[in-house]
Amino acid sequence: WRTDDGGRSFRPAVTAVASGSGLVDHPGLAIDRWSPPGSGRIYIAAVLSGAARNGLVFCRSADEGARFEQPRFIDPADGANVVAPVLAAGPGGTVCAVYLAAAADARILTALSSTDHGETFGAPAGLARIASLAPSLGNVTMKGGPAIAAAPGSGYLYAAVTSFDESAVSSQILVFSSADRGRTWSGPAALAASTAQIYLQPQLAVGPDGRVGLSVNALSIAAERIDVLLYVSRAGRPRFGAPRRVTTQSFDP
Repeated sequence: WRTDDGGRSFRPAVTAVASGSGLVDHPGLAIDRWSPPGSGRIYIAAVLSGAARNGLVFCRSADEGARFEQPRFIDPADGANVVAPVLAAGPGGTVCAVYLAAAADARILTALSSTDHGETFGAPAGLARIASLAPSLGNVTMKGGPAIAAAPGSGYLYAAVTSFDESAVSSQILVFSSADRGRTWSGPAALAASTAQIYLQPQLAVGPDGRVGLSVNALSIAAERIDVLLYVSRAGRPRFGAPRRVTTQSFDP
């Protein structure tokens, strides 16, 4: 759906990815803000499962979402092995998808990048092996996934994910960065690690000045209450300071 009047009304829905007999799950959308005026590029990535072929599909629009190209598979792996894709667009034709790919007893945080507006993608890059994002939280469902953001004035991409070590009962926030539009990646760097709280659902954003913000839900194991924390890094290679507590009062999830 799209709006041309600030959200007061929406145009009829346009089908971007048709599932056929399957399911289109966890779609992510990114807008190319750096293309020439009028090009209107929009990108979508999603998981297709239960169809004749399953996996990570990608499609794009060149007219502000009025029509979308036929979706295509961009991860060569065939099968329902992809979870929670997220998508970011950056300058110079950069498009990057980050997702979790299935592996034995774990998932592999994977990045797929394009530097030609999604016309072609490089080979999938495995960033880290994630045994678990978070432990079982009983009656609380706090499903999450990775996060990604692109810097507006450089080739930097940033990705983040939470990781839980069951044997050590330790939760971490892992951060990754690419200075060359997704060709190569550094990390993981452990932004935070704790045995007293569980980190959940990270989000990333980059401001006009290139500063990077990472927010995360921090669940206290003892109190069973959540606070939202914000970490901020200067532009370029990520160097986050101490977290700022956003919530004024812890809440029951």
